[in-house]
Amino acid sequence: MKKFLARFRGCEKGAISVEWVVLTAGVVGLLLAVMSTLGADAKQKARDTSSFIDDRDSF
Repeated sequence: MKKFLARFRGCEKGAISVEWVVLTAGVVGLLLAVMSTLGADAKQKARDTSSFIDDRDSF
């Protein structure tokens, strides 16, 4: 059993897939954190810009 576990531990097949999954999850988590932090402010800026453009069109 020790030999099997040592061989299993040394095998790196699939390790890159796991790394990519972890990396992708980290990026998605970071993006969610940024969007939750800046999302409300971005929506307000979009509303302000829309109001400004609407006011300019009426002239």
